[in-house]
Amino acid sequence: MRTIKNLTLLIAFTLTVSIAAFVQGSSPVIAVTASSGVTINEEILSLEREYVEASKLGAVEKIKRFHTDDFTITIRGRSLTAAEYNELFNNPAQPGEVIESMTTSDIKVRDYGDTAVATGRWKRVSKSAAGQDTSAEGFFTHVWVKRNNKWLMAHAHYSPVAKPLD
Repeated sequence: MRTIKNLTLLIAFTLTVSIAAFVQGSSPVIAVTASSGVTINEEILSLEREYVEASKLGAVEKIKRFHTDDFTITIRGRSLTAAEYNELFNNPAQPGEVIESMTTSDIKVRDYGDTAVATGRWKRVSKSAAGQDTSAEGFFTHVWVKRNNKWLMAHAHYSPVAKPLD
């Protein structure tokens, strides 16, 4: 009986060490299951979809609910605080863009405990208030942190890609 108990403990220890070594040795796409039975990967991907929908609408209040209080964003060559970013949407002197469509693709999520990093591609078809084409596409990185059992975006970084020459 004691031999079986020791063997079971040895197997459990070996599995734990092997998994820990594997996780530290690489950055796999996550598949950790949250207490709700949904993987963290699925949870973050769902939040990413909701974030795109809120962004399409340009609804500041809906977008803000995804952000931490100290949220920062790097966009169009500038690094902004949450207050500065929200002000862009609320500035009547600077009319916003009309977004016709916004999509994301190739999203990968990596888990680092109470932090998750989502990377992928984005594409926006849009026009300025004056009707000028402002469409763009590129890559993004979103840093999500878990606070009070809720995932919030702490930082977003968008890097547009240059349009190919004709």
